[in-house]
Amino acid sequence: MGRNSLQALSLIITALSLFIFIIAIAVDSTTVVSLAEDFWSVDPRVSQEQFNRDMTTFTVLFIIFICISGFVQAYFLEIVYSFYHFLKDRETSFNFTFDATVSYGASDVFATVDTTTPPAYDHLEFK
Repeated sequence: MGRNSLQALSLIITALSLFIFIIAIAVDSTTVVSLAEDFWSVDPRVSQEQFNRDMTTFTVLFIIFICISGFVQAYFLEIVYSFYHFLKDRETSFNFTFDATVSYGASDVFATVDTTTPPAYDHLEFK
């Protein structure tokens, strides 16, 4: 399993946990209350009005947190995936020959420069 597939799997799990959390809110509130008690330290012995505010705050912040973490994971997945394609393109764009013998001569490697006439530096031009 490559890095991209693990990142995609993590993104799928995050989306699935958001979906399950929303279903849990709709079906049975005791699950959400126990999550709020465990993660947010919501006290069910306070007044009903305070308890409702705490539960609303927990629910909204939990959904926002899951959405933000999903967006961050999708962003990193896009970065890793584009870098993977960049490396793949770089890997296939070079033409490497794996011959044991050298197929080029010294004239191909070294540039030929005319050294008989020096360059003319007798005047300066300003533009």
